[in-house]
Amino acid sequence: MGPQFVDFDADGHTDIVTATFEGHAFVVRGSETGWQQPEHILDAAGAPIGIGLYYDMEANEYRHVGQKEGEEVDYSAPHCVSAVAFDWDADGDLDLLLGSKDEGGLYLRLNQGTATAPAFVSTNRRVEAGGQPLAVPGGLTAPRLVDWNADGLTDLVCGSFEGGVYLYLNTGAVGAPAFAAPRALVTPKSTEGSASRPEEGAYVDVLDHDGDGDLDLVVGAYHTVRPTARALSPAEQAELATLDAELEQVEAAYQAFWNDIFEKMGELDEEAGNELLERADSLPEAVELEARLQSLTERVEALRPASKRTSGVWLFLQESPATEDAAPTGADSGR
Repeated sequence: MGPQFVDFDADGHTDIVTATFEGHAFVVRGSETGWQQPEHILDAAGAPIGIGLYYDMEANEYRHVGQKEGEEVDYSAPHCVSAVAFDWDADGDLDLLLGSKDEGGLYLRLNQGTATAPAFVSTNRRVEAGGQPLAVPGGLTAPRLVDWNADGLTDLVCGSFEGGVYLYLNTGAVGAPAFAAPRALVTPKSTEGSASRPEEGAYVDVLDHDGDGDLDLVVGAYHTVRPTARALSPAEQAELATLDAELEQVEAAYQAFWNDIFEKMGELDEEAGNELLERADSLPEAVELEARLQSLTERVEALRPASKRTSGVWLFLQESPATEDAAPTGADSGR
């Protein structure tokens, strides 16, 4: 996730490099006639590039990179969800940086080919920060490559699934990056119903928003709106108790319906099972239960408002010059 616009194959057309929750890196090539269909980025041996765990769309199952026939899936393997192209070793062609979700790691795939004919190695190298494996707190959404402190070196600004944004300053040299330990630019925070901070799923872009010569942050993320419950009258309290009991019964019936569907699927072949699953939502029992669930939920929430997960975009302006110690103020731009 977090697409990057870059001329991936040096043909003069802007391409899109990204990864999806499938677990592989993709390129969407630009051309004179427009965008082409997405394609896996392959290594020199012809294998799709990823880190560890991925979903095999053709086999309709999870696998891990390098898995042998009959071997159990390693579900603990890091899962690739982001990819960016960057000339890591300053040799004139683009290499790949792959980001993983759960551990927050970043992995390097060097390009041993050319700018116009990439040939990526078949092994991943874990990027370090502060002498330790780089691990974005809360899991890495996607990295951004920028010269944060205007020293001529490319730094990393990384979003986190837990809502934070972290800076990794490049303390190495051109062609030999080395990253310092992370510093929080945006600290994740429970906002108790306000929109002052992202809470989860922070994807960041870096730009000079106000034209003052330093870099600012635009962060897309989620936060939870937690409304304050009003005092209920005795009659409303009794009504709410009745609704809660009825909702519990309908939820149990809805779960039993789907348990029955899955049990029947297990008795059928794959084609018939998939057909049953596709039409299950339109069965009269499912339609009736879903309508009752929606009606009851709306009546309950009118008396006891529920928390809502909401997406938003935040602007964090940097008010001091672009130095190593500079950090955004955290000014909220609203939703």
